[in-house]
Amino acid sequence: MLEIFNQIDALIITHHENKKYISGFKGSESLVVLLPSETLFITDGRYKTVIKNDLKPEVTAFITETGQSHQAKLVEVLKERKLETIGIEANNMTVGMYESLQAELDGSTLVSTFDVIEGLREIKTEDELDKIKAAVALTDKAFAHITENIKPGMTEIEVRNMVDNAHFALGGDRLSFETIVASGPNGALPHAKPTDRVIESGDMVTIDFGVFKDEYCSDMTRSFFVGEATNEKLIEIHNTVYKAWETQIAAARAGMTGHELDKIGRDIIEEAGYGEYFIHGTGHSLGLEVHENPRVAKGWHKELLAGHVVTIEPGIYVEGIGGVRIENDIIIREGGCESLNAANPNFDVAIKG
Repeated sequence: MLEIFNQIDALIITHHENKKYISGFKGSESLVVLLPSETLFITDGRYKTVIKNDLKPEVTAFITETGQSHQAKLVEVLKERKLETIGIEANNMTVGMYESLQAELDGSTLVSTFDVIEGLREIKTEDELDKIKAAVALTDKAFAHITENIKPGMTEIEVRNMVDNAHFALGGDRLSFETIVASGPNGALPHAKPTDRVIESGDMVTIDFGVFKDEYCSDMTRSFFVGEATNEKLIEIHNTVYKAWETQIAAARAGMTGHELDKIGRDIIEEAGYGEYFIHGTGHSLGLEVHENPRVAKGWHKELLAGHVVTIEPGIYVEGIGGVRIENDIIIREGGCESLNAANPNFDVAIKG
């Protein structure tokens, strides 16, 4: 039983991915209530057939009557159980819903909770890991397609479209996020949006992309030259980022903190004289969402545990010159880690000659 049930009698789950994790339902219109001995699920008649296959066996479903809101059914179900203290997901529930529930559930007290289900989601099961690996494999294949077909004269938007189309052609369900393609000086922007800038021979191009497959996602970044590698400064920057990335992956293991793992790469970048240009944390977890906890970042002093999936993505961004980021998804294991991406991280991966 969750420790939270020492403080509350039930938890109303409103966060989309948390509802999916607890109930198995993949749709959007629902509410979930978690109790110590049962899980309640509320939706409407549109999903009556779908939930026969989606819902986990231990979940009890309630279908709203025609014209009845999900919240009205929720109040009805909760009142039947005469609960004294009910938790809410304070980071997700709207103020309007909170205030109306407080008024309607006048015999109960609403208590704010934070990251209860998110905490359960941090350590992935073997089934979840298999789904993440499948998503990563699609991203690896998409990258191979990109490096075979990218060439000078294409725009960033054209490359973005090629990345996205490759994911869907390979069987991806939806993108993890809006694909980032940044060429030349635009590479100095970590989250650059693709533009109509034409990629020139010798440009460093950074692509950050990922895909969902069976509800779980991937996230990968590669920076490489298109046409020819002649910019010695960017070669130096790439080699520095590569060294940090490679060293962090070699060091990652259960028991170290996100702060400690971040520092390993940050120290390498600082020693090379680029410390001020590494302007974000090393990484984040992913799964049902592309950004989850734990983090690999300065100030994250919680230990990484076996079964955590995190990204390792150090980067250097220099205004007027460009930038480099290299990113793999890894599984934290006892005594080491499992790096999932097989795609080539070298700067000359797409040079055409």
